[in-house]
Amino acid sequence: MTLKKLILWVLGFVFLIIAFTGFINRTFIYRIVTYPDLPITQSDWYKPMETVAGDFSEGLPVSEPHAIQISPKALEAVAAYARERNSSALLIMYNDTIILEEYWRGHSRESVTNSMSMAKSVLALLIGIAISEGHIDSEDDPVAKYLPEWRNDERANITIKHLLQMASGLRRYDDKNDPFSDLVQLYLGDDAAATALSVPAEIEPGTKFQYNNANSQTLGVLLERVTGKRYTE
Repeated sequence: MTLKKLILWVLGFVFLIIAFTGFINRTFIYRIVTYPDLPITQSDWYKPMETVAGDFSEGLPVSEPHAIQISPKALEAVAAYARERNSSALLIMYNDTIILEEYWRGHSRESVTNSMSMAKSVLALLIGIAISEGHIDSEDDPVAKYLPEWRNDERANITIKHLLQMASGLRRYDDKNDPFSDLVQLYLGDDAAATALSVPAEIEPGTKFQYNNANSQTLGVLLERVTGKRYTE
């Protein structure tokens, strides 16, 4: 047994003891002990996971080789760059058509993966749709109007726009080496919504840009509550 495995076994045993005493939930412990080297692309490890609904069987339009207007050498250089950095997939689109599509490390166009922060752009679009459909009155509304958990402290002044612009002033506690940081709890815990809603404010909203996953997670909670639908719907 290697030293790394021995340390993991010892840590796992210690965490299990703590878990059964009620201090840390079992899901959190399991995810820490089994955390893979490449969590983003090992989507079978991260649970629970919901796939986006829809029929993608037809795929996207692919350009004929003679119609590609970008230098083949340039495309080859981009592909080489991605491959050398252990990428899983590379898709290049030009005029709404795929002109290059390559996969590595066992992945294919049928592979499912964690969307990570790509979901943030979709989330902003969904908030706009929710406003247009009347679920939300305005992006200038205070978040506390829809999330009562924020009504009785300084977070009552944070608006939906502040969250969208990453300027909410919420605590940014994203130490990946601290199992109790907000970021680790969001990713490895079993209740991301509760974690996000518990993050306190530290600075006045609207005064500083600060990239913070708690902003987006809170917006996701708000969106689900006002529409009555799961985010993936």
